[in-house]
Amino acid sequence: MVYFLKGISFFLILILLYFIIAVVGSIIPVNNSTEEEDDLLYEIFIESNGVHTDIIFPLQSPLTDWPTWLDPDHTISENTGYKFIAFGWGDLDFYRNTPEWSDLTPKIAFKSLFLKTPAAMHVKYKNYIIEDEHIISIQLTEFQYVELANFIKASFDLKNNAPRQIPDLHYSEHDAFYHAHGSLNLFYTCNTWTNNGLKSAEIKTGLWTPFVEGIFYHH
Repeated sequence: MVYFLKGISFFLILILLYFIIAVVGSIIPVNNSTEEEDDLLYEIFIESNGVHTDIIFPLQSPLTDWPTWLDPDHTISENTGYKFIAFGWGDLDFYRNTPEWSDLTPKIAFKSLFLKTPAAMHVKYKNYIIEDEHIISIQLTEFQYVELANFIKASFDLKNNAPRQIPDLHYSEHDAFYHAHGSLNLFYTCNTWTNNGLKSAEIKTGLWTPFVEGIFYHH
């Protein structure tokens, strides 16, 4: 009984340390100087559902033309008239088994966080953006915009220089899934991926965060 209580206490201490490190890592700023006043700026968005974040680009811009790289025909709707494209990195099995948060089970959560499982990129197409407390707008320089786009492209697992679609997986008529590099775990979550993208593009963000709040805190 004593060993059991000690084990529980040790586990709770680890959880507390994890959250403390996450808070500290989230509030430590990186890339504070993000742009020069005279630079031409380009707008992107970060969207959150409270747990997961997506990076949203205009579908076409002077700097990126996403339809030349990702085919909107991969959606069920096969609509080619979308205005925006959203990217969310995560665990493939988690995506397959939890289309709704009510589908989440302890087994799925444990497997995603503690076992090395394949990753996937969830690509969603949008016709408009509704700016509210769940979405933030970020103004980027040309360098930052291109670097962030390159970070996203490098996250896809390619075959013959093209993203590998997962054809049997959709959440709606306006999305598609693709194989991605990496593996989600307790220290590299979907939000860590978003945060790393911002850091790699020299965009203001936190040092490290597994949570949404660490990204929204800086914008």
